[in-house]
Amino acid sequence: MLRAWRERGREEAGFTILEVTMVSAILLLVMGTFFGLLLSLTKTEQRTDALVGNEQDARFVLTALARDLRAANPLNTFATATEYQSKVQMTLGAVPNQQVVRWVYDTAPASPTYRSLLRQTVAANGTVSGSTVRLRNIRNAERSPPVPLFRFTSQSGVDLVAAGQAANVGNCAIQVHVTITADSNPGPEPFTVVSDVQLRNRLPGGVGCG
Repeated sequence: MLRAWRERGREEAGFTILEVTMVSAILLLVMGTFFGLLLSLTKTEQRTDALVGNEQDARFVLTALARDLRAANPLNTFATATEYQSKVQMTLGAVPNQQVVRWVYDTAPASPTYRSLLRQTVAANGTVSGSTVRLRNIRNAERSPPVPLFRFTSQSGVDLVAAGQAANVGNCAIQVHVTITADSNPGPEPFTVVSDVQLRNRLPGGVGCG
């Protein structure tokens, strides 16, 4: 009977402090690994979602920009050659209901819309009558070397601005090469979208155009 009592006592004795400590340490290690893996998966999913969002945002804006460019009647000109790298302006519609629209990549660090692409409507006197931010965190100016948002090409494939013929953009450009690098959802690498947009209302063979 005494022997049976001793055996029952050993069976009901429970764990020692050392055993409890070891089990707790193992559980903490397992839980830490699990939560670390869960956090990593969550970050990966967020990064993937942001990357997809960057692509969708850039493509959506490019579609809207291309729609305006194809409808240009005509493409307008600027006073200086450097403006063409970050701006494009066109007249849309038919007389007497024409509207002047300008797309601008804001590269001024002090501006509240810095790094943004804006779609503006321009009044007859040249002032901006309306402005909407269409895409944020554009990185073209930060690439090495910087990449112009717009390039204007003649019928013979000449980059008019690079060739020193910026004054001929309004008459001779038949295609606008658009490059947008942006991370509207910060986190992953910026997404780059490129498109060559044909100007429907500009036929090849203009006087003085090569």
